[in-house]
Amino acid sequence: MNQYTFSLDAGIDEVVSPNGQICSGTITPEVILRNYGSDPLTSVTINYQVDANPIQTFNWTGNLTQGGSTTITLPSQTVGGGSFTFNAFTSNPNNGTDQNVSNDNASSAFTTITNGDEVDFTLITDCYGSETDWEIVDNATGNVVHSGGNYSNVNGGETIQETLCLASGCYTFNITDDYGDGPQAHQH
Repeated sequence: MNQYTFSLDAGIDEVVSPNGQICSGTITPEVILRNYGSDPLTSVTINYQVDANPIQTFNWTGNLTQGGSTTITLPSQTVGGGSFTFNAFTSNPNNGTDQNVSNDNASSAFTTITNGDEVDFTLITDCYGSETDWEIVDNATGNVVHSGGNYSNVNGGETIQETLCLASGCYTFNITDDYGDGPQAHQH
């Protein structure tokens, strides 16, 4: 069966953002629009919402050939702090009816921390990264807010870099090595 069975078939391939943890109560959604149809896609309505809030629309115009895609940045909005789901779906491709609605929508889960602080986290493992685990615990609640581990076993170690978001407060950083021979200090 031909991948491009339908002439009018637009869809959201992926929600790039918001996704995961965001260190602000403001989001700037980004979605990947794809032309799944055989006809060039020149216009489509992108419908989007956070949780069950009212659906907002964004009218896109351009020229996507068969199989083509583009990243669309939608207007920023304030959502406050908490856990949410972002939904996006297409409608009215080329002012017509989408012939395959099964690929129209995509969603993502995200959490916002209003007034959070971004923290750059770097960890250098020893040669046995699979033995290394770490966690950051919120001292006020005792909850683990970030964690990682079970990294690759790489000769010379592995450098792990992440940007984490922490709400204002005090935290404890715990790191363990299953074998008991690390973490080790490196001199340069």
